[in-house]
Amino acid sequence: MKDTTISDSIFYVGADDTTLDLFESQYIVPEGVSYNSYVIMDDKITIMDTVDQRATEEWIANVKNVLKDKTPAYLVVSHMEPDHAANIENFMKVYPETTIVANTKTFGMMKNFFRDLDLEGRTLEVGNGESLTLGKHVLTFVFAPMVHWPEVMVTYDSTDKVLFSADGFGKFGALDVEEDWDCEARRYYIGIVGKYGPQVQKLL
Repeated sequence: MKDTTISDSIFYVGADDTTLDLFESQYIVPEGVSYNSYVIMDDKITIMDTVDQRATEEWIANVKNVLKDKTPAYLVVSHMEPDHAANIENFMKVYPETTIVANTKTFGMMKNFFRDLDLEGRTLEVGNGESLTLGKHVLTFVFAPMVHWPEVMVTYDSTDKVLFSADGFGKFGALDVEEDWDCEARRYYIGIVGKYGPQVQKLL
């Protein structure tokens, strides 16, 4: 089993998918992909993104394993593409008291993706550059439009100095594969994000 510890209070709860032949139906992924999601344990426990529907059960189990009997305060949604956000509705069924944190464009998309999801009183809309204090951790949200969808934002945890970067610094390959990081990261960037180079530079 892979090490799930990012810091003493941030834990990886994502999942590897080695059964996928083509990512987005066009990119060959012989070593699979990973769907990345994290838990920040603090006074206000926060989940960073969900995963693709192909990994629903594993992801929910991973989240429960970290939380034990605790309840999350927030779910931060950085990107509405299904490999990041397919399980928002499933998560809210398990943890209905959670507040979803996202920006205006993300919430607009969410209504279209999840027509039956009632979020009345369960949302926190954030602006570019705004921060959210969880206790020890402080999250700052930076909008990254067209890296590579219009609603994307990244989140910086200034406490542990961790950037939750959405798709900006992704790569192909499952996390438990032993391979050089560079080639699959380069192939991912060129195929998925590369044509939005000016927007990436602006974000940086």
